[in-house]
Amino acid sequence: MKIIVKIKFETGKQKIESFGGNRYLVYLTSKKEDPSSMDEFVNMMSKYMTVPPNRVHFKGREGESFIFDID
Repeated sequence: MKIIVKIKFETGKQKIESFGGNRYLVYLTSKKEDPSSMDEFVNMMSKYMTVPPNRVHFKGREGESFIFDID
C-alpha cells in the first residue's frame, strides 16, 4: 500500500494524523538532520499500521511530502 506523508520535525511530541486516502501528517521529536529521524518515523508508522518495521519502505518524495510503501 502506498502512503503519502508530510512530516513535521522538532515537535513537542510524537503524533500521527490521518487525512484519508492514505495521506498522513506525522509529528516527530527529532531534527530533520538527525539520522535517527527515519528510525523514529518507521517505528511510529509500523505501530500505527500494525506491521513490522521492516515492511515500511521509503520510495521517494513528492514536493514536500514523502512516499512510503507498506507491504
